[in-house]
Amino acid sequence: MSSSTKRPRYVCTFTDTLKQRFPIMKDGREPTEVFCSICNNHFSIKFKGGADIEKHILTEKHKKNSLTVSSNTKIDSLFQPQSSGLTDQISAAEATLAFHTVKHHQSFKSMDCTSQLVKAIFADSNTAKSISCARTKTEAIVTGVISPWVIEQTKIEDIEKENNSVLDIKRILESTHEILVARANANFMPLKVRELLAKCTAENQEVFKHDLKNMYKTCVEYLIKWMTPLDDFKVFNWLMLKKGQMIDFDQIALSIHYLNGKGIHIDDVKLFDEIASLNSFLTKQEEAFFDVMLHALWANIFKTIGISRLPEILRICQYIFAITAQNANVERVFSIMGAQWSKERNRLNVSAIRALLLVQYNLKSLTCEAFYKSIIKEKNLLKKVSSNIKYDKTN
Repeated sequence: MSSSTKRPRYVCTFTDTLKQRFPIMKDGREPTEVFCSICNNHFSIKFKGGADIEKHILTEKHKKNSLTVSSNTKIDSLFQPQSSGLTDQISAAEATLAFHTVKHHQSFKSMDCTSQLVKAIFADSNTAKSISCARTKTEAIVTGVISPWVIEQTKIEDIEKENNSVLDIKRILESTHEILVARANANFMPLKVRELLAKCTAENQEVFKHDLKNMYKTCVEYLIKWMTPLDDFKVFNWLMLKKGQMIDFDQIALSIHYLNGKGIHIDDVKLFDEIASLNSFLTKQEEAFFDVMLHALWANIFKTIGISRLPEILRICQYIFAITAQNANVERVFSIMGAQWSKERNRLNVSAIRALLLVQYNLKSLTCEAFYKSIIKEKNLLKKVSSNIKYDKTN
């Protein structure tokens, strides 16, 4: 027996749902085949099911044959499409089942059973009877619909959810370094320590003072090691806004040069106009407006002024706030990946793993019920679920 067996490919058949959608099609010579009563010929729907039927209907041959059936009958009358409301419910249900599969670390293969089980349990439901969401379609919904939607829904304040941007960390380290240097230069020690030290012998006092200097020196050197990698980001210090502080375009010029070196083009002419508008806005704000975390401050600015009015500044913020200030999120991603890409699920491709991680990480606080209530309102997304766009790997 071969050590590696290929997984059998999912085969589409002419289901009752397809018969209702395409009444002009009849049963073929085998379950994976249909007979077109207009063209009087058989063709296979083995690989794409309804998509193969739609492809046939759009052929020139079928269109010409349809015209000969009745010159007074429009081709649209040969279809019996489901109502838009029911179609949306079916699409939302299929998308939610796909989300449920990812949310609870189930395999795509499990949907071969789940989709049929739902039909059997809820046999009196038109929505349940119409659900057709086995492993192939489930994976396509996750990779081609839900994960792109997750990326679109990601907001600037959600990019780094630990409430610490790299600039916040830089500012904290610099402030701590400044305090330690001042204490080291003054040989600072609290009054209580001075009182205790006065009770020691002169020799012990000298030893303690020597150790105190070494402690300050070690702390400062340690902080410098942490601060050195952050020196590159000093060109973005102007993002750390304060009450009464105006943004100087000369400072931003350094940021533009830095980003150009990273392949990110910033239109300096547009940026100058945006800075002028931003400065005018900032002068009208109270102290409380600035008394928040840096990423929250900029998120408030974009919400108030509008992203469309600050596109160049937004690109700069998207770059700097996407840089993680610590590795906790990276470790979390590896943990999620380990749970998804297990020994039992070692045939997942890279695009599927990427989609699983995007959904698991960014929607970890969203319940399946909440997902359904959200997705049922997204009409464009529901159209993608029911169409063949989700199978397009180039999207």
